[in-house]
Amino acid sequence: MGSMFKRPTSLTVFDHDEPYEDLYDPADHEDQPVEVPPVKVEPGSLQDLLFSQLVEGLRASMRHTEPWMVRYLADQQSGVCAYCGLTLSVTGSRVDGAPRAMADLLVPLALGGTALEENRVLCCAECQNDKGGRDWLAFGRATDPVKLLARRREALLDGANHVLPLSVKGTDAAMHALRQRWAFPRFRVLAQAFGEVGYFGWDLRSLPNERGGAVRLRLRFEFGARDVSQGRFALFEVPLDRWYEAAWALVEENAVLVRPSMTDRERTAFPSFSPSSLALEERERLAPGGWHEHYARWHILLTGERWVQEARRVARWSVQAKPGQRVVEEQRRRTLREKPVNDALAGLAQRLEDVRTGKAEPAAPRAERSVRSPGESAPLYRPLNPELAHRQDAIVARHAEFLDALREGKPLPVREHEVVPVAPVAVEPVRAPLPMDVQDRLAALRERLLNPTSQATATGRMGGAA
Repeated sequence: MGSMFKRPTSLTVFDHDEPYEDLYDPADHEDQPVEVPPVKVEPGSLQDLLFSQLVEGLRASMRHTEPWMVRYLADQQSGVCAYCGLTLSVTGSRVDGAPRAMADLLVPLALGGTALEENRVLCCAECQNDKGGRDWLAFGRATDPVKLLARRREALLDGANHVLPLSVKGTDAAMHALRQRWAFPRFRVLAQAFGEVGYFGWDLRSLPNERGGAVRLRLRFEFGARDVSQGRFALFEVPLDRWYEAAWALVEENAVLVRPSMTDRERTAFPSFSPSSLALEERERLAPGGWHEHYARWHILLTGERWVQEARRVARWSVQAKPGQRVVEEQRRRTLREKPVNDALAGLAQRLEDVRTGKAEPAAPRAERSVRSPGESAPLYRPLNPELAHRQDAIVARHAEFLDALREGKPLPVREHEVVPVAPVAVEPVRAPLPMDVQDRLAALRERLLNPTSQATATGRMGGAA
């Protein structure tokens, strides 16, 4: 048995880094026990059928080498490979050792691509073989990535796409949702839900190592899938209550979900799960993320323009339904407000019915409350603490004096310990001394104001003398 760091023979080079294997595989390393035995596929089983479907759909025909199309693409791209930039031989005579020109699709037909001009590029045979049946975004080689990325978006808009959620309303929201999907490499997934479990299978070479590993980890740890992969084909078994939610997650990962093609005998042996017979509550339980909206349409592929048109219709229907939604919401709020009263009335009616039928005893009448005369105070309970009792007696006496003064019209008693006489304190403001000349002028002005007759007499004498 090999060590825990050695690559198993059932896995491919895509899952491990070969250059560093020997560093972590000493000869004297103790063998580790295998906790999970490998899954054995029985001939004629459902898993064997799905693996055979994956092998049959491994690669679609990708050689689009029609002479007229090659010449047209050569005129559009100046006769160079769109992936590596080599000058190509359009005629096929290989002048000066130039490789032969080939026509390729950015998004293959098996992944929902089309044969339109936006999806076609000129490339060499080596780049076409390296790309294979993958999406160009998974291939990643380009001389002008920005241009090819724009053409890929146009090709995906014209190509096949999965349904959008009903929460996507309007053209802008639909295009934003589609662009979020197109940001990932597209890959083909064989998907189908059966009696108690569902399956997802795809070719590991259709995705880069990092992207494929992220998808596999998400299925295992988020949706509880069981990995039954073999060789270069990934196959995951997902419980039925999480399968539709996992399918929605794969759609958002830009996967193309395709149902396996089965004969009548195979469909009888392995019947697919049909949620049409389930109630709405059961559908919501199987798909809490909203996939129950499209139980019957998870495998339908239409153009992006078609889904954008449907998003516009959903937005229009939502606007038309808002008045009715407001009425329903108001009724729901009224029901919630009246629920405590209705529950109390229902409980009282049930209590009366139980008393009438003898299931419950009638409630004993409550003791009548004694009504005190006006001005009579409530009985007081004397505290046990002497200090608190003395304080309470003082409060009661003071309250009695206050009531007697009110009845007889006398002045209200004043608390001696609360009234403290305050003597006025004269505060002289602090001022700076004035200059002497200013003080003399102020003294003369004060003298004139106090003795106006002396000032007038002095003025008359001075005028007569003059």
